[in-house]
Amino acid sequence: MKTFLKTLLKIIKNIFKGIFYTAVFIGLFALALKVQTGRFKSTSSHYTVTANTKVDPNSELAKYVTQKEINAVGYRYWDIDEEEVRDNPTMELLRRSLKSKDTDKILKFMQDNNISVDTPLHFGVTPLMYASFYDDEKTAKKLIEMGADPHKKDNYELSPMAYAMENNATKSVRLLLDSGVKFDEVEIVQETYGIMDVENWIDSVSFDENATPIIHYRTKEVLFSGGGEPYYFISHLVRNNMYDIMKMVLESGYRPYTYSTFNMGEVSVSNKLEEIPGYKNIKNTNKEYGVEEFRLYMSVYGGLLDVPEPGAMIDLLLQYDIGGIPNDEFLKRMYDDKCYETYRYDIAVGYYKMGSMFDSAFLQKHCSDKNATFKNIKEYILFAVGQKKLMK
Repeated sequence: MKTFLKTLLKIIKNIFKGIFYTAVFIGLFALALKVQTGRFKSTSSHYTVTANTKVDPNSELAKYVTQKEINAVGYRYWDIDEEEVRDNPTMELLRRSLKSKDTDKILKFMQDNNISVDTPLHFGVTPLMYASFYDDEKTAKKLIEMGADPHKKDNYELSPMAYAMENNATKSVRLLLDSGVKFDEVEIVQETYGIMDVENWIDSVSFDENATPIIHYRTKEVLFSGGGEPYYFISHLVRNNMYDIMKMVLESGYRPYTYSTFNMGEVSVSNKLEEIPGYKNIKNTNKEYGVEEFRLYMSVYGGLLDVPEPGAMIDLLLQYDIGGIPNDEFLKRMYDDKCYETYRYDIAVGYYKMGSMFDSAFLQKHCSDKNATFKNIKEYILFAVGQKKLMK
């Protein structure tokens, strides 16, 4: 019975994910029928839309698409690692050279073709942005010494630091920080598609000779590819468990906003929960712990519910007294509803067959005391993540 319920829950969850992806696809496809984002041709409007496109409200193009739609769709399809330079063979060769991380070859090519250090390859993307993304510290340092602007932003409002953070390029982040870039300048990064929950990280589970489960995680190349959404850079670092960069950020004295969210390509950040979109709707519901649940999900800590090994990042956030932690009543309610009640069900059905005994041992360890509670946010997050792993 328990296996059936778990399977049913996974099926329902996948159905909702499928609906979400289908809705996104339909919306983007409908928009692509109007315009070309640089990869798709329009058969109705005959316009080409790229990151350089600006919409005149009085133009013919304005009948088909708004500037906001153009910015959002262009951003979703942009991928610095995969997007070729179109209609400019010289710059495409430079892009490939930058990807090779061969500093001498890159600089010689730029010199031979009279390309200055801040000349964009396309969409405002400079050589330093590419070098920063690929964590090519040697090339990036040379470019900065030659006068490259480390503060410059491309047509997507992304800077070298934003690209370095996107790709967990720790050496680039340190170099840019030492070159005078402040984390306040970053604002947003592109959160690449790939992670919706803990289970997206997991490739498979095997067992050793002692029947201990061993989790095998997907590679970065499998997880992340092709476009993405704008994210507050702190949320990006947390959701992708980029501990080393987060440590640099906090050590620099930067104080993260407590809450953040994004919707339709727009990022909202605030230190006040009531200023985050969606708060009023939650406040007006009858859900007993809705506001505190909303607080957690909108906080820096919320992203850790999607991370398979969040312990070190939680400790780092707590060390720097990062806010957004729900109250003790919420933690008690989560223990009662999601921990103890699950344990009671497990005992009631007496299900200890192979494949479920790991669930039972986990629940016995964390949830057997009716009068207990989660003592702190770390204990709750570790439980929630551990439970998701078992559901996988």
